[in-house]
Amino acid sequence: MEESKSIEETKVPQVVNKWQDEDDEEVQVDISKVARLRKLKRHQDEDKISGLEYQNRLREQFGKLHGHNKFVNWATKFGVEGDVDNEDGDDDGTQFQSRVGALKSTDLATLVSSGKETKLKQGTIEIENLKPANRTELSKSVISKVQFNPSGQILFTAGLDKALRLFQIDGDNNPKLNSVYFHDLPIGNASFTTDGSTIIASGRKKHYYTYDLGKNQIQKITHIFGSDERDLTNMLVSPDGNYLVFLCKNGYILFLCMKTRRLLFKLKMNGTCEAGCFSSDGSILFTAGSDGEIYQWNVSQRRCIDKFVDEGNINTNTLAISPNSTYLASGSPSGVVNVYNVNAANHCAVEPKPLKSLMNLTTSTDDLCFNNSSEILAICSKWKANAVRLAHIPSFTVFANWPHANQKMKFTHSLAFSPSDEYLATGNDEGRAFLYRLKHYSFA
Repeated sequence: MEESKSIEETKVPQVVNKWQDEDDEEVQVDISKVARLRKLKRHQDEDKISGLEYQNRLREQFGKLHGHNKFVNWATKFGVEGDVDNEDGDDDGTQFQSRVGALKSTDLATLVSSGKETKLKQGTIEIENLKPANRTELSKSVISKVQFNPSGQILFTAGLDKALRLFQIDGDNNPKLNSVYFHDLPIGNASFTTDGSTIIASGRKKHYYTYDLGKNQIQKITHIFGSDERDLTNMLVSPDGNYLVFLCKNGYILFLCMKTRRLLFKLKMNGTCEAGCFSSDGSILFTAGSDGEIYQWNVSQRRCIDKFVDEGNINTNTLAISPNSTYLASGSPSGVVNVYNVNAANHCAVEPKPLKSLMNLTTSTDDLCFNNSSEILAICSKWKANAVRLAHIPSFTVFANWPHANQKMKFTHSLAFSPSDEYLATGNDEGRAFLYRLKHYSFA
């Protein structure tokens, strides 16, 4: 099949102007009294600005922190002519777009705030059970993946029921924004692109889908030209936004161009490739698999620059690196999680030893996730009820008070922290995405 035929694309929707509230010009906002808003000042003596100017400055600050993307766009509302299956009856997609456009400036004010300055303490953690993130529409199968977008306002759930559902996270009602149905793809994995404008969904098929949130448009990539891989479940998006990576059972690592979806190059490791993670800048890729070794790849040089034995693990099936690129965590079928110092593991003359081996799970580790301040490592196993633990970093001790004895989390398959660390979301076997508020990071 020719490469040009490997992508099936729906029509691009028309764009129309969005409403504008004239009352915003009359509202006066005092930016001198609230500490987190003082960064919006243009000069030292400025105190009050109009509501319209307040919105403009929040947009600018938000863009500096998170980049500009088509999805989180206050000024545009889209009409849709795609073949997206909107399960809630929003056939033209205008309801979805208007709800996205209605994200308020107060939410963005929270995003640009500086957050907590004190360090998280070990021992116990203040955590609050909230209403499920997907309470307005549960999944009809296992939730294989939950993830927040870069702004933290949107969370998706993806599962084997072939549906991708998006929710606006407010910690209370968590209204559903949209849902997309892929008729020939039970979703085993999904991920936002770095700018949050697109979601990529894959599974045990040779094809995968992309969903453009700004255009409300889906695109099917029927195969990877230059590869005969038929299981694309293990997927990574590079933090720099340049690569879409698939980890294959035959040990190959496929690097695709994020823009064109074309295969750029392949890397090869021994055994099967079960897990991988990128350093925060995307320059280094760590992979692991059935040979019990952790590989370190220099992406720009396209070669392995180091590898070491994952102590005590014959097979490594999960990997995660902290956002500050200090700690590397590896999980195994036995439930043991090793935590390494990344710098100590680089070009070490002897095999690096784990800083700590966490043995709080007794069944296979299925997901690992550091929070964005690199103070918490979340681990879970889908093979035992309530098998979720939060470990404090850098003491490497598990918080003793959570989950408590009466917690009904069921069998957890996926974990995700919001970018602000205020929320933790978990997806389970019953199609529920539980939501928790970490009070140490909460702005409430």
